[in-house]
Amino acid sequence: MLIGLGLLFAPNGMLRLLQSNGEYGNVFPRVAGMLMSGLGLSIFGMIRARSSAQYPATLFIRVYFIGCLGVCPDLD
Repeated sequence: MLIGLGLLFAPNGMLRLLQSNGEYGNVFPRVAGMLMSGLGLSIFGMIRARSSAQYPATLFIRVYFIGCLGVCPDLD
């Protein structure tokens, strides 16, 4: 969640901190930060509410994201 907030509010600084050497503009890092922080906040809310029935759904979402990253073609 912290990396997501960093990308959302200070994308250039966070990308330097993450040792990125690419130029992504301002939109992509902010959208990625929005998605990462939103997912982190929703998982935090589930844990805080002790909604253990939804924990497998959070694991499925993470596996889905990793699968999408693995399948998506490189756009360079």
